[in-house]
Amino acid sequence: MVTLVCGLVLLAFPLAGCGARPSGEPDGGPVTWPSATGSTEVAFYHVFGGFVPSGWRFIDAPDVVVYSDGRAVVGARRVLRLSPDELSDLVRGLRGELNGLGPTEQSRASQQVMDAPTTTLRVRKADGSLQAVQAYALSEAGGYDERLVAAQQRMRALAERADRTGEAYTSDRIRIVAEKRGADASARPWPEGVTLPPPAADGSDVIRTGNLTGAEAAAVVRDLGPVPPTGAWPTLRAPDGTVYAVAWRYLLPDE
Repeated sequence: MVTLVCGLVLLAFPLAGCGARPSGEPDGGPVTWPSATGSTEVAFYHVFGGFVPSGWRFIDAPDVVVYSDGRAVVGARRVLRLSPDELSDLVRGLRGELNGLGPTEQSRASQQVMDAPTTTLRVRKADGSLQAVQAYALSEAGGYDERLVAAQQRMRALAERADRTGEAYTSDRIRIVAEKRGADASARPWPEGVTLPPPAADGSDVIRTGNLTGAEAAAVVRDLGPVPPTGAWPTLRAPDGTVYAVAWRYLLPDE
């Protein structure tokens, strides 16, 4: 069965090198982690940066987070359950692809790309530690180690699979962000059941963030509805007349 899955990965990722494993990494059997719980992160993929709204960094979710119980959560909006074999193949593949790479990889391409996002990939190693690799403009610049590109392709394919065949991801815990805006005649009144996030630690109210649970979280989901993925956040007028662009998302199991 492992050979079959490995062959499928090779078809999907010609650069992945399914047989490439770190020194000492066993070839068969399920991958395990020391003292792991179901919410232990074992693989991670996130592309962030470039031209994004200022408040986006507070609400943006990783493209893919995979947990030790097989859950693959994509963008905090979809979730897919991986079998033990699939989970083991994913982790082994990423370990082999990221093995020997530094924490920050540089492109060998001569062209310079401005205002591009940075890609972060992580994998749980056999000793329980997390290896993290970052690369600026990984998709845009080219010139990166083929193993890093293969790792990115592997996680992208998982995200696409979750979008096609996964289920909606929900939680009783959410994060809400309110970004101060100027006058807006189209702003709706702030819903009575929704809690206005507190100011930042320095007292600034330009961007307010907060984590809500239970009834408070349910009120946000009910009264605000889905947030447009384009960043065109709906505007709401607080009781004091201040207008905020508001967004929210479900929190991940380990947040």
